[in-house]
Amino acid sequence: MKVPKKILTVFGTRPEIIKLAPVIHEVEAHPMTFASINVTSAQHTDLLYPFIQLFGIRIDHNMKVMEPNQSLNQVCSRVLLAFDPILEKAQPDLILVQGDTTTAIPIATPGAPGTPVILAGAAPVSAFASSAPVTWACAITPAS
Repeated sequence: MKVPKKILTVFGTRPEIIKLAPVIHEVEAHPMTFASINVTSAQHTDLLYPFIQLFGIRIDHNMKVMEPNQSLNQVCSRVLLAFDPILEKAQPDLILVQGDTTTAIPIATPGAPGTPVILAGAAPVSAFASSAPVTWACAITPAS
């Protein structure tokens, strides 16, 4: 019997869950092929949770990284610290992260040694002084 590949999907904000919900549903529609592990950093909970409920997304791990008045660096640090035990427990075959937020970047950068990371996102218009957003996707395979 073939063991399903574990896909760990990480999101933290409303735009990320809106974009990832159809992907998560498709992964979960094939339980013999894939095992879905859904992780949230829970950024902007008041905006995020209604969409998690709307799309019927199961949360397997909630990093709960938000604290009052913290800097972006502090959010990134908390994401990195919270992600290690999740990686250790889940041991995913693939990490899928969407966005260019303080959740996506720290997850995609170190990933898990030897585990491919798929990072997809849409950079904001202001970042490129362009008239349209730039959409990008890349696969990152961390060094072991």
